[in-house]
Amino acid sequence: MGNIYQIGSEFLHRTRADVTAGLFDKQLAFLNDPSRLKSAVCSRRAGKTWELLREEVKIARKYPGSRLGYLTKTRDWAADLLWQPLKNFDRELGLRIDFNNAKLRATFPNGSLIQLAGAKDKEQPEALRGFAYKLMVMDEVGSIHPLIMEYINKEIMPAALGDYKGTLALVGTPNDTCQGYFHDMTTDPNSGFSNHHWTVRDNPMFPVWAGLPNWRDYVEPWLAEERRIYGLKETDPAYLREYCGLWVRDVGNFIYKPAPNSRIDELPEQYRDPETSGLRYVTGIDLGWVDSVAWETNGYDQNNQKVFHVDEIVDNHLTFEDIKRITTEQIINVYNPESIRVDAAGAGKIIQESLALDFAQRFGIPCTAAKKNKKGAFMKTADTDLRVGRAFVLKGSQVDKQMQTLQWDKRRLREAEGQECDAHDGWLYSYRDCAHWIHKPAKRIIPPAGTRAYAQYTAEEDERVEMERYRQSHEENSCDFYG
Repeated sequence: MGNIYQIGSEFLHRTRADVTAGLFDKQLAFLNDPSRLKSAVCSRRAGKTWELLREEVKIARKYPGSRLGYLTKTRDWAADLLWQPLKNFDRELGLRIDFNNAKLRATFPNGSLIQLAGAKDKEQPEALRGFAYKLMVMDEVGSIHPLIMEYINKEIMPAALGDYKGTLALVGTPNDTCQGYFHDMTTDPNSGFSNHHWTVRDNPMFPVWAGLPNWRDYVEPWLAEERRIYGLKETDPAYLREYCGLWVRDVGNFIYKPAPNSRIDELPEQYRDPETSGLRYVTGIDLGWVDSVAWETNGYDQNNQKVFHVDEIVDNHLTFEDIKRITTEQIINVYNPESIRVDAAGAGKIIQESLALDFAQRFGIPCTAAKKNKKGAFMKTADTDLRVGRAFVLKGSQVDKQMQTLQWDKRRLREAEGQECDAHDGWLYSYRDCAHWIHKPAKRIIPPAGTRAYAQYTAEEDERVEMERYRQSHEENSCDFYG
């Protein structure tokens, strides 16, 4: 195999194809940057993916038998952005690359290989495991969910790049959340990344003015026309992100807009001891197998009409016995919650019913299916409570992180598809059962668990509570919701 690689390397050397020809100064600066960690924040149409294609080919030719990676939001997106352009590049320069369309692997005559992969969920990047990479490019990083990015860069990248002191290159356009790994690595001066920036204003090869000697004279008129067509102002967050490559947060479509003081480092001192806090506790559980199991516990104070996020447990690949043990030892024995809500959609209704029977018999604690109706209405209610100082979440928790990224679907009835929200959902199930809005605790006569009367009581009480909270929230805070 070594002789084959040598022959392939000699062939590429003799072709003397300059793969960097046509790149402008800022692209070349990024390509030639020797840093092991480097990033580029760019606008749309800045030519970032075209530079990445050249860099992948250059490294593949320079280091025979090396392995390189290219990762973006989805596998299909990776194919559109790099796979077909790489084929075109191969034909133009006669590189004789062998393309495996099924596996999205491109093998060079010298044995080097480029592997493409997606990051739609935590499963897709697993295709990169088990190999050592000389270069790993992550393109359109701002479009990859922040929690998936965090998983990739903590669980996959260190081992993948360690053997050959490989380079990690992060490239993308700013997202509207101004949150996540890409944002942090490109804005924190202590991140360890060598940061680059360029926009369509720097790109002489943009089709509108490519090849024109006075191409810069066309840039600002074209941008002005884009703003006119799409109704954008020069100060609009979308324009500043997409056309100027700047980190500017746009809060318009975010579900939660909490006040800064609603994110707390720890509970107020009087609430820290569950036995003396005076809080009444409610736990929400979102079950999963590949996805995490999330236990979210809130405590509410009816006298002060406030609800506090007091505890969070997130784990995965748990058995039924694991779930029951954790719930018993870390939730029931610590907080003695007045109710537990369980979403067993991904794990099966039988698990929820088994938990309900076990906890009702042993502890007398109602453990019922999570209520999912009117989700959008209760997210709006929770957002209002967070903004006016009636609800508080633990800073840095998974709930906190997910709240900062969740956006509405088109109908504003729930979160948009594809967003990670398991911890948030567990928190919302718990929040919905908190009666912090009632000043005096209502006397509750609860029929024996397991009886028909108990089932009817639970259904009627849930409906009454939900409708009353929704009515009050809508009447008192409708301007907060939509204004």
